[in-house]
Amino acid sequence: MKTIRLLLLLVPLVSFGQTEYYVSAKGGLNVREAPNSKKVTTLLYGEIVRIESKIGEKLIINDTDEETGITKAIEGEWVEIIAERIVDYDYNMMKDVFETVKGYVFDGFLKETSFPEYIKEEYIPISTLKYSENSCRRYKSGVPFTGTAYTIKYGPASAFLSRPINPSYAVDYGRFSGGFISPILIKIAEYKNGFLNGKQKVIDPLNDLIREKIVLFKTKNGDGGVIIMKYSDFEIQMGDLQEYIHPIGVEFFELNGQLASNFISNFYDNEESISKLFQEDFKNKYLQITYNEEYVREVGEYSHFENDYNRKYSNYIDEECYMFKKPISVEIIENFYVKSN
Repeated sequence: MKTIRLLLLLVPLVSFGQTEYYVSAKGGLNVREAPNSKKVTTLLYGEIVRIESKIGEKLIINDTDEETGITKAIEGEWVEIIAERIVDYDYNMMKDVFETVKGYVFDGFLKETSFPEYIKEEYIPISTLKYSENSCRRYKSGVPFTGTAYTIKYGPASAFLSRPINPSYAVDYGRFSGGFISPILIKIAEYKNGFLNGKQKVIDPLNDLIREKIVLFKTKNGDGGVIIMKYSDFEIQMGDLQEYIHPIGVEFFELNGQLASNFISNFYDNEESISKLFQEDFKNKYLQITYNEEYVREVGEYSHFENDYNRKYSNYIDEECYMFKKPISVEIIENFYVKSN
């Protein structure tokens, strides 16, 4: 970026708000100790800053685009900023590592992170929607939410901020393919009666890239029911995050003794459910299980280690709902008659 600075006006320092902005200069934006002084560092395209104050030093910068050769006059002024840039990922704490940058920049290459071309006025920040523990259903003002919600994720502007900017290091955090740097991603999802239901989008607003999927969801909870279960044994298996029960020789029957071959046995795998369903005294016995059905959010996440760093930026809004059966009571049926086919 070639520049010619023209000083227009100097006025006293004034306080400014805390609106977030992103660096819109593809070649990056220099941060200086003070206006027209020593460079501290360079913020990369898409990095997020907050303006702490404006000093009123108005400028016009003639900016020449290196790709097109077109020169444009950019108006702005010197502003004091602070940026919390992502420099690493702590795999032990499972969170980003930040570096604080302070100094002065020319605000002609800063843009607000509002993105009205993608985020409509009627869209609701997903952070304002509440849900109970493990529940899929989102509420707004105590009512199951129907409408469109969004969130904005800010990732690293480069995979290797400590190295010189190089296209080979570019990371496509939006999984759009093609080596695009996508440090800002917008996630949009439609809800119906509190559940994800409809179109979901992941948008890279800096490159005008969009990918989407459709989620069609049955929003009516089941009423629960009663089922007969029998198993010959069970094994305790160690998983990545917890212990799991693997029943052996399990069968399900209707109350009339008919084999329930189509019964989906997705009981909760939490400690309370496991202790109710699997005991030594229950082996080879007919168990009458009364259960409720409800949709819950799968809170555990699995992925390859190398994807942990960027999965929260690239994925759709990460709420997967599943119908689980919660055992309310379990009793042994001594004289249960099984019908032959």
